[in-house]
Amino acid sequence: MDGKFGLLWVAIGAAGLFLRAAISLHSYSGQNQPPKYGDFEAQRHWQEVTVNLPVEDWYRNTTDNDLVYWGLDYPPLSAYHSYLVGLWAGRWHNESYVALHKSRGISTEEHKQFMRNTVLLLDALLYIPAILYATYTIGKRLRNSRTEVAEWVYLTLAVLFPGQMLIDNGHFQYNNASLGLCALAVVALLERRTLAGAVLFCLALNYKQMELYHALPFFFYLLRDCFTGADKSSSLLERLAIGVRKIAVLGVTVLATFIILWLPWLNSLEAVEQLVHRIFPVARGVFEDKVSNVWCVVNVFVKLRNIPNTTMALICILSTLLAVLPSGLHLLVQNKPTDKSFLYSLTVTALGFFLLSFHVHEKSILLAALPVTLLLPLEPLASCWFMQIATFSMFPLLHKDGLTVPFLGLSLVTLALLRTEVIDESDGCGGKFRVVVVSSQFQGKPLLQRHRLVNAALEEELKTIHAFSQKTYTPEQWAGESEASTVKQFEVSAPGKVILHGEHSVVYGHPAIAGSIGLHTYLNFTALERSQSSSTAPQVIIEFRSIPFTATLTLDSFDTFLRAVDCHKSLQPDTFLEQLRAEGEFPFARYLSPNLEQPCLADTTSKERMSLGSTLYIINRVLRSEGVSSIDSTSIGDGGFRLSLYSEMSIGAGLGSSASYGVCLAAGAYQLSRILKREATPSALGEDVLKKIYQWSFDSEIIMHVKPSGIDNEIATNGGLVRFRRGSGVNKIIALRRPVHVLIVDTGVSRSTANLVASAARRLELFPRTVGPILQGMGGLVDEAIALLESDEQPETVYERLGTLVSINNNLLRSLGVSHPALEKIFAIAERAGFASKLTGAGGGGCAFVLLPSGFRELDTYRELMDALNEAGYRSIETTVGTGAGVSLSFPQDGK
Repeated sequence: MDGKFGLLWVAIGAAGLFLRAAISLHSYSGQNQPPKYGDFEAQRHWQEVTVNLPVEDWYRNTTDNDLVYWGLDYPPLSAYHSYLVGLWAGRWHNESYVALHKSRGISTEEHKQFMRNTVLLLDALLYIPAILYATYTIGKRLRNSRTEVAEWVYLTLAVLFPGQMLIDNGHFQYNNASLGLCALAVVALLERRTLAGAVLFCLALNYKQMELYHALPFFFYLLRDCFTGADKSSSLLERLAIGVRKIAVLGVTVLATFIILWLPWLNSLEAVEQLVHRIFPVARGVFEDKVSNVWCVVNVFVKLRNIPNTTMALICILSTLLAVLPSGLHLLVQNKPTDKSFLYSLTVTALGFFLLSFHVHEKSILLAALPVTLLLPLEPLASCWFMQIATFSMFPLLHKDGLTVPFLGLSLVTLALLRTEVIDESDGCGGKFRVVVVSSQFQGKPLLQRHRLVNAALEEELKTIHAFSQKTYTPEQWAGESEASTVKQFEVSAPGKVILHGEHSVVYGHPAIAGSIGLHTYLNFTALERSQSSSTAPQVIIEFRSIPFTATLTLDSFDTFLRAVDCHKSLQPDTFLEQLRAEGEFPFARYLSPNLEQPCLADTTSKERMSLGSTLYIINRVLRSEGVSSIDSTSIGDGGFRLSLYSEMSIGAGLGSSASYGVCLAAGAYQLSRILKREATPSALGEDVLKKIYQWSFDSEIIMHVKPSGIDNEIATNGGLVRFRRGSGVNKIIALRRPVHVLIVDTGVSRSTANLVASAARRLELFPRTVGPILQGMGGLVDEAIALLESDEQPETVYERLGTLVSINNNLLRSLGVSHPALEKIFAIAERAGFASKLTGAGGGGCAFVLLPSGFRELDTYRELMDALNEAGYRSIETTVGTGAGVSLSFPQDGK
């Protein structure tokens, strides 16, 4: 996230706090309504109880703790929160706020302000940052395309959800704590930080037991995660053993979290039973007040209070399980559970609990609204209206609390925000149109007469059109215009990258340093001409010169492919990857030329299948997202076109060749879309286009590597030397004080990034207390290196210290098991010559780099290094890191 979005977050957060503070000025639940008042008094009373009574009496009925008067009925974490707030009130504000017995029903303006501020504090420290981060992350990871306008609207709607504000800051509760923790837990799972997600959800559940509404999707998602991701080359027993170990680690983590929170009551079974009895009060009935659920409707016809509560509770449990289990089981057994599936399951399950479970409050709709809020970037219209309806469902409660005015005001604010999604270009005066008209009737007529002909033909339509511009051509003029405007050739190039520090640790949220290098991937587009005597149909030829492999489609087949397959909205990258890796026919085989030899395309592990699959997918995704879903053959050469891809980097060498390829492909497809829309004129790639290219190339990386960090395609798109963090992107452009010279050495050993990342992940799961600090140390090392790169100290001192960090990081990477004998040989040669070296990229082969000082070419040790590497058969190249540009587009003239 860049500084621009950082300021945006601050602005949205400030607006959210302002509106919450404004709501806080209104009345609260039970204000001046003795004898029991309302939820405001309940929360205050829990502070009184927890501060004045020993912890073992918090949930017990005693002379000082009358459970009939707002007895504590939330789990331990909520009780601890009440204790801290009560302690704050008694020691630093006014002891009368929590005086035992004497403080009941206190309603001074000062106390009201104190209580309101405690909610605002949680909003500022937990809920608003959590919702902003969760919505932003989900939008960035899962949304097909974004604009800045849409992004700020979604973030604002998420923070300004009227239901949550009116209940917590108006009615008075601390739902912001459990909802914020749950939102963070969801994002942790989406970012594959499963143990952190499990702990966060346990905390949410131990703050409010109603978080059970979200428990089943978490359970099924985590259970599935334990038995997926293992190396498919492992035997079934090995994968089962890995899954069991994962479950054991997960179980211990969850159990330990509960034990720590429940510790004060674990010395007595009776105390545990009493705590459970308090947080699951069966005696209270099936629902409270006017709840918009099934049982409230049924109660109109059949008085449910006549049915014993235990019987009714059993009916509710069975009904709820029948309603929500299909969604959970689908999450468990589908071929590949996606992040979207998890979010949808959370929504369905929470809504099922709200509609059918036992003892439901009006406020429980907030639990269903949380996952809906997180779906704002994916389902904006449905999510927005659900949030409005959810707020409206609580109107009887809000009206009773005197919150009608803020309810109406907030509803109008959010509805106004919805309108900002509609971009009206008509200036309020009607539509704007620009048309091109081609007609033989224009032959020999001047421009004014042509326009009169068009205006006469469109007389009725023009009555409702505010602005109308037209260009008129005869068929001959149009043919000449088309030929003159058609781009015959263009070339895209994108650099490779080297990771100086942070490989593998970047996957787990730690920073990394990466920079562009002087090796590139190229994409060449050529419009093909067909001779009049040729009977061959126009072709689309895709050449992969580095593999080598060539695929062909007829232009008609390519047109059918664009019309029939929608990789923009319908087919997402992870789903396509599943199809690509499945045994059987190549997914797009039906569109390829029938005479193409395809045995390699049937091999699910072949470079040909992966390369062609990702190429066709990204071309379709880009063209579709740019509004091109069919081919106008007159906009390109009459023989079709050729795309030729070539890389100066070895494939699988750790230099970002796949990302460089993906960036070239995305930029080339974007330029192709402009050609097909007759918009292609030589121009530089603007900032908005680069953002699109980055996202499309990230989709390509998902297909290639399953779980990319995003750093490779960031460098290939924008170049430079940067500090990068997964999920938030570039957060610092490093200001180099001097060039960073390296020698890149290629082992010639190809490897799978996905397999190596999975291997390191297994080590982390098996030895979290050992491997976790190693990854954390790599993150700290990154900032040490940046300080040196930007330092004004003597070059010799900086070089020596950078070399030390390179050696330290290389040893840390070795401990992850990602080295290789060929790499070790390079390290030994470099060390003998007196140079620091390390692997770069995923390891397991690929490339290493040797850090070089200024003036290295004059050193005898450098010549010894080069001789030794050449003698060992390694290919190497000198380059400077981080000084090159990113993706570029050029238009050769006349084939030159």
